Amino acid sequence: MRKKLSLRLAVVITIVSAFFSTSVFALGGYKSLSGDEKELADALVRNLEINESDAYDLFEEVKAHLNKKNWQYDGYTNDTLSGSKVKDSNVKFWFFNLTNDDRFVNVSFIKFTKEKQVLIQSVETLPRGSQSAIDKYNAVKKDKAFELVTDNDNFSVFKKTGYSDKVKVYTNSGVGAIQYVDFIKHDLKF
Repeated sequence: MRKKLSLRLAVVITIVSAFFSTSVFALGGYKSLSGDEKELADALVRNLEINESDAYDLFEEVKAHLNKKNWQYDGYTNDTLSGSKVKDSNVKFWFFNLTNDDRFVNVSFIKFTKEKQVLIQSVETLPRGSQSAIDKYNAVKKDKAFELVTDNDNFSVFKKTGYSDKVKVYTNSGVGAIQYVDFIKHDLKF
């Protein structure tokens, strides 16, 4: 009898422990954000008129750009321009500009309410010396995952085969830049 009780108690403890450990993981998400990250996610909710869960998913798309010591962002929405005729449109947008220690990032969120989808384009520009840009050009040119789209004296464009990802490289008179462009979609949960 005692063995059965001990076995049952062990099973109950295991189940309760598993429940609490998965609950701890579930506590992440939107509610776990604070400070500037929370402010950014709140701006997604406010500007795109979406729920917190979708805002967190979209936040995850830009989070990698925030892993810097210093960063600042601003943005433009449907009602940024006075007299805008799209202020009350069902299509909502937020053009998000981020600057951090070593790059500029522009992210466009466009929400199509009827279609329940957000399209996201990110353009990440890294100002560099020409040698860094040439090194990137050579590395991407060797990468079999990319195909060369355009190759000029001062710039080249590579596209990841089967994807919308692009890498653009620019060089001129000792100045260079590397640009990463991506275009993705997010299906809304509401």
